[in-house]
Amino acid sequence: MGQKVKQKSTEKFESNGVEELTLAKNTNGLMNDYEAVQNAVIYPYSNGFVEGCNNRLKMIKRTMYGRARISLLRAKIIL
Repeated sequence: MGQKVKQKSTEKFESNGVEELTLAKNTNGLMNDYEAVQNAVIYPYSNGFVEGCNNRLKMIKRTMYGRARISLLRAKIIL
């Protein structure tokens, strides 16, 4: 199935004369990761919650750098 989509997108670019490098790179990137893109569209699952937790942890670590001991960092993370 991925090959059909790749072939059709290539044909469209050639027939329309689109020569913009960024658009071609974007399409190639999507086609290289076709299975992940397909799964993102098909399934309702997301890793947004995990990414939010990682972002929160990094923000806490950034603001506390060099200011406190590990016990205070642990207390802030648990809250």
